[in-house]
Amino acid sequence: MGEAKILIVEDENIVAKDIKNILKGIGYNVVGTASSGEEALEKVNDSMPDLVLMDIVLAGKMNGIDTAEEIHNNFKIPVVYLTAYADKKTLEKAKVTEPYGYILKPFGDRELETVIEMALYKYQMEKKLRENEERYRSLIEGVREAIFRMTLPEGDYEYFSPAAKLVFGYDASKFVKDPLFIKKIIHPSSEDYIREKWAELAKGIVDPIYEYKILDSKNNERWIMQSNKGLFDDEGNLIAIEGICRGITERKKAEESLRKAHDELERKVKERTVELEKKNTALKEVLAYISEEKLNIRREITSDIDQVLIPILAKLKRAVDPNNLILVELIESGLRELATSPLNVLSVYSKLSPREIEICNMVKNGLTSKEISAELNIAPTTVQKHRQQMRKKLGITNDKINLRSYLLSLT
Repeated sequence: MGEAKILIVEDENIVAKDIKNILKGIGYNVVGTASSGEEALEKVNDSMPDLVLMDIVLAGKMNGIDTAEEIHNNFKIPVVYLTAYADKKTLEKAKVTEPYGYILKPFGDRELETVIEMALYKYQMEKKLRENEERYRSLIEGVREAIFRMTLPEGDYEYFSPAAKLVFGYDASKFVKDPLFIKKIIHPSSEDYIREKWAELAKGIVDPIYEYKILDSKNNERWIMQSNKGLFDDEGNLIAIEGICRGITERKKAEESLRKAHDELERKVKERTVELEKKNTALKEVLAYISEEKLNIRREITSDIDQVLIPILAKLKRAVDPNNLILVELIESGLRELATSPLNVLSVYSKLSPREIEICNMVKNGLTSKEISAELNIAPTTVQKHRQQMRKKLGITNDKINLRSYLLSLT
C-alpha cells in the first residue's frame, strides 16, 4: 500500500528521523513527526494520516497509550505501537486502545514494512466490513417487521430491530436487556401456546410459524405472527433462532368479523329452514285437507248419480220413444263417466255450458257433427261453432290435435 500517509509519534529525534528515512525508502508518505501526545493530536487533526506509528513512552502529560486512545475515539485512524517494553502490564493497557500492531525496538526495515502493511490491510478490511454492516443495518432497520436473533438455550436476544416498537409497542432495548420480557407481555390466552413452543425449542424443534397474542404498553391486545429459522451447530444442536415478527391484529379482526358473519348467516339459515319446515308442514296439512275435501265431493257426486239420476234415467228409457233412446243412453254414459272421472276432469267440464257438455259426450262416443246435428235437431253449422268454442275453452290451440282424442285422454 505505497503512498500511504503516515504520522510518526516518537520523543527521541534520532529514532524518529531513522524511522522517517526507512518509511520514505519503502515508499510511504510521511506527513510529519510529533514528540508529544498533544502535538500528535494536532497533527492528526491537520493531516488526517492513514496510519500513526506511536511510541508508548512519550514526554509530556499524555503517554502513547493515552494519545492512541484519543485518536481511536475521535478519528478512527489505525495506530501501531513502537515500544521497547513488552511486559504484560504494558501490553494489557495498550490492548484497550485496539491497536493494529506492535513493533518491538529495535526493529528492521522489513519487519516495519510488514507490520505497517498488515495494519493498513486490516484497517481497510474492517472499514469495508463496517460499511457493509451499516448498509445492511440501515436496510434491516428500514423494514416494518421486527427482525431478531435469539441464542439458545439461554433465550437471550443478540439483536432486535427498532421495528419492535411498531410491532410490539415496546422499544427493542426491552427485549435485549431482559430475555424474559417477551414472556411477561404474552396475553393470558396465549400462555399455554408459548409454553408449548418453548418446550419444543428445548427439544431442538423449531416451528416455522408462531401466532400469539400480547399486551402492549397501553394494555391493548395485539396479534403477532413470528417466522422462525433454526441455527444448529455441527452436532445438530439448536443454538439460536432468527426470525421476523409482524403485526397481524387487523387480519385477525377481519377473520373474526368474517367468522361472526358466517355464524350469523348460518343462524339465519337455520331459522329460515325451521320457518320453511313449519310452513311446509302447514302446506302439507292444507293439501291433505283439500285432497280429503275433493274425495268427499267425489263421493257426494257419485252418490247423487247412482241413487238419484241413474234410477230416473232407467224409468225414462222405458218410457221414451225408441228414436230418442240414444239421447238417454248418451246422458247415462256421460253421468257414469262423470262419476268415475278424476276431479281435474270435472274441473275441465266446469268450463263448458250444458249444451257443450252434451255435444262433448257425443264426440267422445264417436258421433260425427252430422249425427250430432240430427240427434239434437240443430244446424250442422251450430254444431261446428260449439266444437270451436269447446276447443277454445279447453285450451286446444293446435289445430292438429283431434278433439275426440283429447277428450278421451282426460278420462
